[in-house]
Amino acid sequence: MHPDPSVPYRQFLSSGTSLVAACRRIMLAGAIGMLGTVGAARAAVPPSVSYAEGIVNQQIEEGYFWINHDEDTHALHALQRALQIQSDNIEALLMLGAVQAHQGDPAAARQTLLRLENAHGSTEQIAALRQWIAQPPVDRAALAHARATADAGHATQAMFQYRALFPQPLLPPALEVEYDRVLSGAPLGYDDAVRRLRTLLSIGPHDMEARIALDQSLGYRPVSRPEALADMRALATSPDTSSRIRDEAVQVWRRTLDWMGVDPQAAPYYRAWLDIHPDDTVISQRMQQIERMQRVNTGFTALAHNDLDQAEAAFQDCVDEPSVRAAATEGLGLVAQRRGDMTKARALLTQAVALDPANVEIHSALVALDAPENDPALPQMWQLVSHREYDRAWALLQEIEKRHGRIADTVQVRAIILEARHDWPAAKVAWTDLLRLSPGNPSAEAGLAGILIREGRLGEAARQINRLRAVHYAGLPVLEGLLLQARAQATTDPRLRAALLEQALRQLPDNGWDHLHLAQALVALGQTDRAQTLMQHFCDTASRRTDALQACFAFAMQTHDMSGAAALLAHMPPAAITPDMARGVALVTLWKRLQALPASDAQAVAMLQDMPVAPDPDGMRGQMVVDAMLRRHASNAQAIAVLDRAMTQAGGTLEVDQALAYGGTFVQLGDPSAAQRVMDRLDAEGLDLTPQQRDARKQIRESIVCQSALKNNP
Repeated sequence: MHPDPSVPYRQFLSSGTSLVAACRRIMLAGAIGMLGTVGAARAAVPPSVSYAEGIVNQQIEEGYFWINHDEDTHALHALQRALQIQSDNIEALLMLGAVQAHQGDPAAARQTLLRLENAHGSTEQIAALRQWIAQPPVDRAALAHARATADAGHATQAMFQYRALFPQPLLPPALEVEYDRVLSGAPLGYDDAVRRLRTLLSIGPHDMEARIALDQSLGYRPVSRPEALADMRALATSPDTSSRIRDEAVQVWRRTLDWMGVDPQAAPYYRAWLDIHPDDTVISQRMQQIERMQRVNTGFTALAHNDLDQAEAAFQDCVDEPSVRAAATEGLGLVAQRRGDMTKARALLTQAVALDPANVEIHSALVALDAPENDPALPQMWQLVSHREYDRAWALLQEIEKRHGRIADTVQVRAIILEARHDWPAAKVAWTDLLRLSPGNPSAEAGLAGILIREGRLGEAARQINRLRAVHYAGLPVLEGLLLQARAQATTDPRLRAALLEQALRQLPDNGWDHLHLAQALVALGQTDRAQTLMQHFCDTASRRTDALQACFAFAMQTHDMSGAAALLAHMPPAAITPDMARGVALVTLWKRLQALPASDAQAVAMLQDMPVAPDPDGMRGQMVVDAMLRRHASNAQAIAVLDRAMTQAGGTLEVDQALAYGGTFVQLGDPSAAQRVMDRLDAEGLDLTPQQRDARKQIRESIVCQSALKNNP
């Protein structure tokens, strides 16, 4: 019996498989000749359970829809259909009682309340239904007056009128949603509205109208808007959402986007909308403006790091866009100044002043062209720095200081070069010196903020960044991205880490390593599809920059995409292949050898049996060779012999990942005894294991016990 070589054992383990589920999979494998087949395991689960639950939920959602549209008869029919399938469904009973109370049938509602109590409804659900049964009649005239006030746009006045009508902590669903929509539109009522809607959804989670109302309310404020937009998108794109709710969710989603303007942080939300509504010209135009703004910011960031070629290219791309023309022209003027072309710099900065006469920074840049410290050697020094010719720049720096002493330019270049050499203590001294020479200098403030981040002093760094934000420092996105990354690394909460890295990526959308770190965080959360989509889009569209190629290669290796990794290596200059990539390069080389094996299975297996496997610290070489052997119909004994040879060649110490990989593969090959020996050897070495490694070890041991039991009790 051969395992399926396309399903790596560690992937099988990382899916959260319990001992019982693992045994079920192995028993199924005995019937169909394949270990670990996910489809077969699903086939063993009776489909009627999930299907019936889905029908009940659909009926409850339909009941809510009619309740919110004041159609009690239709609501009753839907809820009764749900209770015919599942007579003790708590949410259906709660809503049935609400409809009966609304229809003026308190006796029937009290009978339903008794059923709800017998079905063990929550304390909050029982209290809510009791309150709805005791709800006094609504003053229709006063309600109509409050509605008219709200329709006229007087949100605060309408809020007070509704509050006078409804002092209760929770109203029946339709009235509650209506009331909370009015509350959320008034500044004084917003927090109360969100709290009430969350309470309503906690007792009735299938109330889609309440869910949309909550999303609409959360969308009013920037801090909660991402949560609202994510949920609206989920409702609008889910095949399980009814067409009526989907249409309403789409409308609220679109209205929420209207409030976001051309804020660069709106870009991912606009992209999500345009993926589904590519013909929305308003959002498309905003997206184009944001992309231009981001491109200009990229230019100023490159300028701050003295990458003049990249800065010039970014500014040149945007100089014809009206919304950013002044900033792009200023940027081109500053690039010309750094290159020593003062005539061109003066012309461009003068043009930028004409485009934006109120911009103080452009005026200051123009005035600075006539500053006495404009030594002709300064632009040459900056030019060398921009091309990372640090040794020559350092020599020129010293010549300039012989003539003028330490001036702001030479001290700043000194700090930049020291940072490039990773001499952080000396760089910190240089940035501090620059602040003494030029108090409030944004570049010095930024340099010190970056060092504070590296030192882990994130609170101080955040305060420094806030000061830079107040003066509109052009390189702010880089610092904010670095701070978010540092916070992500510091947290032990995997969900928070992913959220912080996603925010960092919005600040630095072109950075390959930021894409990789976010993708790795998503994989750790089990969101592999999202991670792959993120990296595929980046790797398909990124330029051939070194960081992009390296990050994409690292992700390809992590996801075992050997063909993709090989293609990336083919485009990578030799200087970009770092020592850290040596293992990945070796695995790609092995993959190419496996691809080039003879067509004859017998010849291929003979070559594979003698193929070098060691060194194999993470077990991947052994797994790749074994998988290739099984695809060529080698026997399990032949494959086991390769792993035995690899373990012998490992010598006295077996790496943790290698032991886990080999132990899992031995289980796949139907040899629990060999797997047991590997695990015993791992434990005997007393190595420190990460939480993920400990979990993998635990699951392998469970699988060994399970497989041994199945062998003994066929």
